[in-house]
Amino acid sequence: MTFCIPKITLCILLTWLYIQEIVSQQSSSKCENDLNVAVVVDGSIKDAANAKKVRSLIKQISDGFEIEPSKSAFSLGVVNFGISLHLPVDQSFSNLEFQFFVDQVDFSNVPRVITDYGQLFQSSNNKRSAYDNVLVTIEQYGTPHAKTFSKLISTLEKNTKIVKIVIGPDASTSTDTVLRIENFGDLLAQDFIRKATNAVCKSANSKSCATSMDIGFILDSSGSLRNQYPQIKGFIQDFANNLDISKDGVHVGVVTFSFYATLSIKFSDYVDKTAFKTAVGNIPLMGSTTRIDKALKISNDELFSTSNGARKDVPKILILLTDGSQTQDRDAVDPGKVAKTLRENDITIVSIGIGKGVNVDELEHIAGDRSRVYQADDFDKLIEGGFINNILQKSCETAKFKENRFNTVSDITFMLDGSSSAASAFGSLKDFIIYIMSRFTQYAHFGVLLGGDSSQFSIKHSSSQSIENLRAQMANINLAGGDRMNLDNSLQQALTEMQDQSSGMRQGVPKMFVLLTTSHQKPTGKELDKIKQIQELGGMFIIVAVGTNNYDPSFLFSIPREQKNVHLLPGQSGLNNAFADVISKQISSSAENIKQDAVIDLGFIIDSSASFKDYYDLEKDFIKRIGSRFNLDQYKTRTSVMTYSNYINMISKFADFHGQKSFESAIDNAAFSGSTSRIDKALAEANDNMFSVKSGGRAGVKQVLVIVTDGVSSASGVDPFAIAKKIKNQNIHVIVVAVGDAIKANSLDALGDQVFYMNDYADLGSLDFSTNIMNSVSDLAKKKVEALCQQEVDVGFILDSSGSLRNEYTKEKDFLKAMAAQFDVGKSAQVGVITFSYYTELSIKMNQYNDINDLSKAVDDIPLMGSTTRIDKALRQAQSDMFAIKNGGRFGVNKVLILLTDGSQTQDVGAEDPADIAGEIRKQGINMMTVGIGPGVNSTELARIAGGKKNMYQAESFDVLIGKPFLESVTKAGCEKAKEVLPPEPTCKAKVDVGFVLDSSGSLRNDYDKEKDFLKALAATFGVSDDGARAGVVTFSYYTEHSIKLNDHTSLDTFNEAVDNIKLMGSTTRIDKALRMTQKDMFSIPNGGRPGVNKF
Repeated sequence: MTFCIPKITLCILLTWLYIQEIVSQQSSSKCENDLNVAVVVDGSIKDAANAKKVRSLIKQISDGFEIEPSKSAFSLGVVNFGISLHLPVDQSFSNLEFQFFVDQVDFSNVPRVITDYGQLFQSSNNKRSAYDNVLVTIEQYGTPHAKTFSKLISTLEKNTKIVKIVIGPDASTSTDTVLRIENFGDLLAQDFIRKATNAVCKSANSKSCATSMDIGFILDSSGSLRNQYPQIKGFIQDFANNLDISKDGVHVGVVTFSFYATLSIKFSDYVDKTAFKTAVGNIPLMGSTTRIDKALKISNDELFSTSNGARKDVPKILILLTDGSQTQDRDAVDPGKVAKTLRENDITIVSIGIGKGVNVDELEHIAGDRSRVYQADDFDKLIEGGFINNILQKSCETAKFKENRFNTVSDITFMLDGSSSAASAFGSLKDFIIYIMSRFTQYAHFGVLLGGDSSQFSIKHSSSQSIENLRAQMANINLAGGDRMNLDNSLQQALTEMQDQSSGMRQGVPKMFVLLTTSHQKPTGKELDKIKQIQELGGMFIIVAVGTNNYDPSFLFSIPREQKNVHLLPGQSGLNNAFADVISKQISSSAENIKQDAVIDLGFIIDSSASFKDYYDLEKDFIKRIGSRFNLDQYKTRTSVMTYSNYINMISKFADFHGQKSFESAIDNAAFSGSTSRIDKALAEANDNMFSVKSGGRAGVKQVLVIVTDGVSSASGVDPFAIAKKIKNQNIHVIVVAVGDAIKANSLDALGDQVFYMNDYADLGSLDFSTNIMNSVSDLAKKKVEALCQQEVDVGFILDSSGSLRNEYTKEKDFLKAMAAQFDVGKSAQVGVITFSYYTELSIKMNQYNDINDLSKAVDDIPLMGSTTRIDKALRQAQSDMFAIKNGGRFGVNKVLILLTDGSQTQDVGAEDPADIAGEIRKQGINMMTVGIGPGVNSTELARIAGGKKNMYQAESFDVLIGKPFLESVTKAGCEKAKEVLPPEPTCKAKVDVGFVLDSSGSLRNDYDKEKDFLKALAATFGVSDDGARAGVVTFSYYTEHSIKLNDHTSLDTFNEAVDNIKLMGSTTRIDKALRMTQKDMFSIPNGGRPGVNKF
């Protein structure tokens, strides 16, 4: 159906339009939202005077919009017993046309009843489908058409914003979208027209700003505002209407100023929109001069203080409202300088000037950028929906941009090509860097390493970097010189910085390097070596190369560990914000994947008492954040988590080997208890069980306990500080996080090795604070655990792997690992393992591992053999192989052999008595211990193998075996055995003079010690004494030397020490000279040769 203009004479139409053009003052301020507005009027309004008032209201509302095909459009309908559409949405082409048709509408006439209410917004070819739809209903209270209105609203409300205007004696309260007025006479009051127009304007595009942020208002309260004060406060109230003011949403505060400035509303005062608006309305006028500087200072010092409710990790915006400029009193400070401090604290400032008395340059100086300065010609403009909406949307966009920044803890270094080849792209490269910097919060620290012929840090990493300061520093960076970037020099600078932190890099923080180059880069070998060193220190690279002819792709792809981190751009046009977002995301994800490979047992005690009710989730997030720094793995960082109140709940044990996801899941599922705080119980559990081998604690691994508490309470007579001391005496480092202002400073110092105090529970959510804890744990992880036994010793374990151990094999190996960890593996101690059942195997050689963690992995990988128990075979292999020089055994070093078994010798045909073999082993100078587990052992047999009951230990069960008391007693005994010297018995007891001719030529440079070890082993078979065997040494290369005479030493120990001190000659091989000296000197009487004694 086609809708036609009612027939009137052209003269009347032109005359009406001309008169309207003259008498109608088009408002200079229109709603900036382009909408489809359908006005539907109650057809029961029959009175002509009232209908005229309704028409006038509709026209004045429409006058707040620009009606034209590309902007807003209005349709008009009337409800009688259906809805008649008088004017479709796309047939009003201007404000004047629409208002003309409004005057022609007869509310009682029904030209066309529509059943599809969507037709109110339909346009030909759907050309207005992209615009938001707003339905405005005008009805009188008690209308007979209420059901039709209800059906209309319920049909459209899913996709359409609704504004209702109700006329009549309804006692209900008006809201932002339901406007109630008692009689038709009040419809045309200017205040009501403004409210109705704003309600329509704001209802669509001005969707509630749901972003979580802290918004502060600086309210000018000077004398010049005496008559307009309600309107400037009305701006704040209308602005607040569109904010999600709630506990977790938007928090609002107000600083009021004139000559003085005061914090009128704190961020912590209101989380309810209505209450906030009421409080704003009650702020009195000060009525003096205009000291903007004081208001900005109060904002910085008080408004955005955490003690007044400001949150650390949400976007912050400050909106200044003034109708004047700074009063230049004697003590006045440049408001721009004060504002700069606010901006450096990551607070975005918006300046709004009202009227002609403002200083626009001053407002820009305060805001820091012209784009954040807004001007309202007058106070009516200030409170118009379009003006408010524009500022609201920009503020929300700013908050969302900040909210979507990366909270990545990282030191990010931009390696910027400053050579002449980068000249044309240099500005784009710098802008690209600035944008990336803006995508991160303060937890990322930035450095810029400028490279040309030489390299230097133009911007050093710092905690006090604001984007404004960084932008200013970037503007001062100029080309470095040289025709290409000397990458080798830049990499050396980066490497040096990682090693000594001279430019401000932080310890324990992921390091990212973004290489931005336009230079021709080819490897020389030096670069790749430095790249490897940086990567070994934990650094990661992202490459952005600009200009297709300027680089060698094969070289660039060899720099990062992943090829996805290399980006080749044909030209500088690719350095846009969209690509910068890609790089920012890549930096963040790469940095977050840099985990510290610390070998550490990290325990957490979480306070689940009633006082943490409102902060329990924050506390758990804090624990998860600390865990996220480390590589959670069976052989790296293990975690254990316990919650406490009046009861203890062990959430996870070290033995569970949690990865990151399961660790976080366990914490998320930790239920809140909400009872009293019994920290003594938590400490007792940590002392007795948390770090035990049974629970997965590892000996020889750094162990750290992090305790969160807001106070110390315990049962009567129980001293938590004494329990904490016991924990620390086990070399478990205790970190205490003391939360809340109820804890006095230094009151918990004795509870931990390190104590961090925070007054505000909300600080648990601070990345700065958790980073401090992470860094402390990281530093501890780097410290080597002092082994209980520092003695130089070779320790051999004989590990029972028979079938009876099928269900307990892991515990037996846990005991072995825990005991081995008490020796200084890799420094003074070596460990080897023989595994046995029916067959035997040298599973781990003495010289195979020099790190306790690697040794532990190897022990875990030893499979179960699962057959009988041939102890004799295991002892025979130990005798021949365990301490052999070829398998890493060291000559002259004390030796201990420890047998672990849960059974006794299987009496097969041909089996030997294991005690006889053990006796032979002891005669070789090897101390022995035996450990029997469970009821199946033969105590007598084990005592005979060990050489007596004092060297035999028995655990009632495998749980006892890995329990702390038994493990400590056996470990202590093992350390004492390691110190005990058991001289080997010589196998050749003849009285003999033995001479050695020792090759000391250059070809032996790398194996000289092995040659001397062989010499000492041969000498040991004879023994060295005054009346028994004597030994001498002639050393040779090009020259010869009589290094040890036959009468120099009367004991094997001093002889061995003398052999160790013989230095390498390192020349040619003159055997003839050595033999001549031996013939002449070796066995002569003056040199100790004895007449009548055999010579060898």
